[in-house]
Amino acid sequence: MKRYGFIGYGNMGRALVLSLLRDRSLAPDHVTVFNRTSDSLSELSELFPDVVLSTSPSEVARASDVLFLCTDTSAVGDVMEEISRDLDGNTHVVTINSGIAIGTLEALHAGPVSKVIPTMIMTSGHGFTLIAHGSRVPPLLQEDLEALFQRSSKVKLVAEGCLNDSTDLTSCAPGLMAMMMEAFSESGARSCGLPLEEVREIVLETMLGTALTLATGNDNTLGLMDKVATRGGITEKGLKVLEMELPAIFDRMFEATRTARGGQALPIGETSG
Repeated sequence: MKRYGFIGYGNMGRALVLSLLRDRSLAPDHVTVFNRTSDSLSELSELFPDVVLSTSPSEVARASDVLFLCTDTSAVGDVMEEISRDLDGNTHVVTINSGIAIGTLEALHAGPVSKVIPTMIMTSGHGFTLIAHGSRVPPLLQEDLEALFQRSSKVKLVAEGCLNDSTDLTSCAPGLMAMMMEAFSESGARSCGLPLEEVREIVLETMLGTALTLATGNDNTLGLMDKVATRGGITEKGLKVLEMELPAIFDRMFEATRTARGGQALPIGETSG
């Protein structure tokens, strides 16, 4: 059985590790984790006491067949330099940071390199995990890595050149959608006079039901809008406002994210903010 290592346990690293352990894609006694701040690992230790909590990145590198780099972009160079002598040439190095180019890591590691962009909502068993493979990843390793995420999310293979912009729809989207829900709730509370917490509950349940209705395949977005909006009714009035305003807002939002990342993966040492 393969051994898996994780260097970094921030928000996304935590979501990744816990999801893969909870859905049994990973066996706890075959997982080694290191984080600079060890206090953040106490929850992991309590939930999965068989997980090995490492004292250094080098120790993780020596213990891993598949090594996930879950650090900030600016830290990857230092980590790779630190583990260079401990990293086996056959170790499959995987970065979860869209700001790191596969080619950059291939220049630092002679073995296989892939990029995986998970989503925070994989803890719910939903969402898409995006994967791009480097030229040195053989088919069997590709299949193993893709299979690892199929319980916790849907998996989509994406060419690295298209991966960055695709993250707006997967990894970034939960935060963007949460902002939309919050704005919808705040405006709704002002409009109807109900307490904001009650409106948030109503909006969340409605959004969940809408998503599940569409996910069944029994209807699509246009069909659902048509069914809810009676001719001349209040829903139709609201939809007309959104039809006029939302496209331009979303176009500006995507333009802002593309501009922020410069349209490409960043060299080590730079950050995408």
